[in-house]
Amino acid sequence: MKENERTTPETGAMFFSELALDYAMNPTHYGDMDRPDGHARITGFCCDTVDIYLRIRKGKIEEAKFITDGCLYSLAACNAASHLATGKTLHQCLSIDQRSIIEHLNGLPDDHAHCALLAATALNKAVNDYVLKNKTPAATTSNPPKNLSKVRERHLRPSRQKMKDQILL
Repeated sequence: MKENERTTPETGAMFFSELALDYAMNPTHYGDMDRPDGHARITGFCCDTVDIYLRIRKGKIEEAKFITDGCLYSLAACNAASHLATGKTLHQCLSIDQRSIIEHLNGLPDDHAHCALLAATALNKAVNDYVLKNKTPAATTSNPPKNLSKVRERHLRPSRQKMKDQILL
């Protein structure tokens, strides 16, 4: 059994953490939104569909809502993503990923970890939707590095180890 999987002692059946169960049974961010500033719809390989809607004011997520036709794990993951995003800058929202959602929920069974990935991907695409509509870089809402050209150059330049590996091939 993996670290993030929990079972009942009596039956060995999988169960939710208390927070995940609360999010699934009482999703406070569930519902659609009229005229959202950012929106994304994603369908996962499991055929669950997630819609995430964002209302953005002064570069921060004022409100995040979602709709899903997925299972209770999807409900919990989408509610967690919406909860984590509310009050954050656009740039901070881009760091909300599968792992941060699973950690926030105190774990998900491995066979439902994709629900957190689906929620994180939809949130990221909703932020990108807003950025593209408004032609506003997400990084301008936080403190980006002062010299972006050096950062880009560092990421574009191959590492010395990669160059050595290529020579050896």
